[in-house]
This record gives sequence, structure tokens and C-alpha cells, in this order.
Amino acid sequence: MFDKNRWIEGRVKIEIDGANMERFFNISSKRNLLIEQVNQKSFFTTPKDFREMKPVARKTGVHLKIKGRQGLPFFLYRNRMRKLLGTGAIVFLFLLFFSSMYIWDISFVGNRRYTDDLLLEYLERMSIYSGVKKSIISCDDLEDEIRNSFTDITWVSAEIRGTRLIIRIKENEERIDYMAADESPCDLMAGQRGIIKEVIVRNGFAKVKVGDIVEKGDLLVDGTIMILDDAGNLVTKHEIHADADIIAETEYMVKKNVDLSRMEKVRTGVIRNGFYLRVLEYTCYFLLPSFSDHLWEVVMDQKQVCLVGDFCLPIYWGNVSAYEYEEYERFYTETEVKEIEEGYLQEYKEKLSEKGVQIIGNDGKIEGNESGWIITETLVVRENIAVETRPSGKYEEN
Repeated sequence: MFDKNRWIEGRVKIEIDGANMERFFNISSKRNLLIEQVNQKSFFTTPKDFREMKPVARKTGVHLKIKGRQGLPFFLYRNRMRKLLGTGAIVFLFLLFFSSMYIWDISFVGNRRYTDDLLLEYLERMSIYSGVKKSIISCDDLEDEIRNSFTDITWVSAEIRGTRLIIRIKENEERIDYMAADESPCDLMAGQRGIIKEVIVRNGFAKVKVGDIVEKGDLLVDGTIMILDDAGNLVTKHEIHADADIIAETEYMVKKNVDLSRMEKVRTGVIRNGFYLRVLEYTCYFLLPSFSDHLWEVVMDQKQVCLVGDFCLPIYWGNVSAYEYEEYERFYTETEVKEIEEGYLQEYKEKLSEKGVQIIGNDGKIEGNESGWIITETLVVRENIAVETRPSGKYEEN
């Protein structure tokens, strides 16, 4: 194979003729002279080894003749008079050197909870983006900033390789919210209307019992301790932080409006394929359709130019496919509205479940009129309705 080092050194194709070719090859091999890609009457070697083969050729009586030259030295010699080519090569090397001083690609490894877009937006606020100078980036400081800003990230490693900034992170698999215990005095009131199903008081005095119907704002647990004398008169009082789980059966009303129709896209089958090239912020498109006469859906596939390994350049290219389509208005069927209802209800249930709300039943209906569809759902749930509020400090005489 003609590898990179051989291309830099150059090589020549030699035509050989004579009766003692086998002896010539044996002697050249013993003198460690390069012979490769041997054919019936030709082989390849380096210019230096070819000069050392001439005495061997005279000794064995074979004739050697150069039939071709390959490699950088011969390329430069052939183009020694082409000044523009040399100037272009120098400018190209200068641009490569200049580009190597900047970051042109930022990638993340190991992130699941935090998306690439979110992390890139965070880095931009820190003035780190594609096109920033490598000299202003401190990987140690960047690691500390990310750990301090995202509590769920337990380990960060930032590394600059070539023109790429690679950030490897490890997220906490089990998210734990650390909250300082609140010991300020408070009462617990009902966050909404419901029927009390369970009362668990850890601190304070319960004002409700199982089976009671409470309205939003009713006092559930009193956080004020009254000190009375023998006659039942108030001597003093102490306010504490009320703590309890007051589980009640409550109802949620969910309502969603759906239009009678929607705009549907249908592709006509006409496809135009093109190509685009972007250098820094400048983009050129080739072979694209005219967007003035028809409707087109454009799909782009972008790739970045990387010379070797992690040496990426601010040059992007890719294919562009444009699909012609037409729009028309299509009315929803009752089956489709039912699917919309199920999807919306499922999403709403998941949000309630994340808050620890237990769903025990639901009842819904779909009504249609001239303006659209109305989806109404009633969810019956069990949840903790206790909400902290400032202590009332009221004392009711018996």
C-alpha cells in the first residue's frame, strides 16, 4: 500500500528487463533496498533506493528504466513554476493554523436529563460557543461552574481535543431534593374542597376527622398551643410548626376545546434534491426549487468537515430534499376526537401522579357544536390537601 509516509518521501515505478531478475531481487533484498508491488517486469521503490540499485543492476546484467514518479517531491517539482498554486497552498496552511486556535464543535457525553440544547444555551451565557478562542477556556473553571449550576450532575470532565470541546458528565441517577427543614410557626388549611379519608398528625392539633367535608381554606391542623389556668382562662400560647398528612377525596375538572377541522398536508410526489454548503454563518444552496409557486417541505442533513480525528473546521455541508405538498381542510371524526381526549387525559394523569396524587376514577364526555368539540373530564383523586398558612392564634372559649 502507498501510505502517507511513502507519499511524503516519494516513490518511482521501475521497469526491469534481463535474464537475471531473480538474482537482482535477491541481492537487493539482502541490502535492505525497498522493492514493492512487484509485477512481471515492474516494481516500485524509493528514489534513494533506486540510486543504490544501479550497481546491483550492472552486476546482474539487468536493465532498469523509470516509468513513473509519484509523491510530494515530484508533485512540487512539476508545479514549481505555478505561483498561484504555491500561494494557495500557503494560504490554505495559514487558514488551517488560524482555525486550529478556535473551538468549532462542542459535544456532550453522558447527559440524559439535560439535553444538548439546554447545555449549549448555558455555555453561551458563559461566552463559550462554536467559534470561541481556545485560549479563553479554562476546563477546570468550566467543570466547577457546571457542577455548581446543575445539582443533579455529580461528575464533569471538560477536555479540548483539536478544535473540539468535549464535555463528559455523569448525572445523579436517583434525584434527591435536599430542603432545609422549615420550623417556622404555621397552621394547615385545606387547599381545596374534599371528603377527609385519613388524618395523620405529627405536630399540632387536628381540627377535622375522617368523614368530614371541608371547603377550601378551612382549618385542618392548629399549630397554636394554648396554656390555660384552672378556670379555663388563657394564660399564654406557643406557636409551633404544624405537620400532618390530611388525605381527602377530591375532584378535578378538566376541559379542552378542539377545533372542528385541521389543515392536512399531502405530498404530491414531486421531489427536488439539492446540496448546500455553509462556511461560518454564510450558506449557499444549490439545485433548490422555487418556493414562490408551490408549497415545499424541506429536509436537511448536515455534516461537519473534519480533516483528521478531532480537527474540525467551521465548514458544514449536506443534502437538501424538498417535497412538494398541498394543504386541504379536513374535519375531525368522533374517533379522532376520542383519541385526542385519551392522549390529553393520559398526559394530565401523569402530571398528577408526579405530584403524588392517586387517581381512583374518572368520568368524561365529548360534545360537539358548530364551533368545535368540547372535551370535559371529571377526575376523582385522593391527595394530601394540607397547605401551610400563617398561624391564626385564635382562642375559642368553651
